Amino acid sequence: MWQNHRRSRERLGYEETIRQLELRLERCHPTAREAVGRELEAARRGEGQTVFDWLVEIIRDHGPGGRQAVDGVILDLD
Repeated sequence: MWQNHRRSRERLGYEETIRQLELRLERCHPTAREAVGRELEAARRGEGQTVFDWLVEIIRDHGPGGRQAVDGVILDLD
C-alpha cells in the first residue's frame, strides 16, 4: 500500500520531473536528446507526465492486467 501518496505526488511533481529530465538529457544517447528535450520543455510548462506518473505506470505494468502481471504487484493508493 502506498501510504501518503498525495505527498508523493506533490514531491514527485513537475519540479522533480524537470530535475530528472535535465539529468537524463546530460546522459542520454544523442539520438534521444530531441525527445528528452521535448519532454523537458513540456514539464517546464507544467504538461506531460511527472516522476510520480512514471512510477505509477511502472507499478501498474507489474500488476493485474499489466504487461508484466506475473509479478503480482498491486497498486493501492492510501
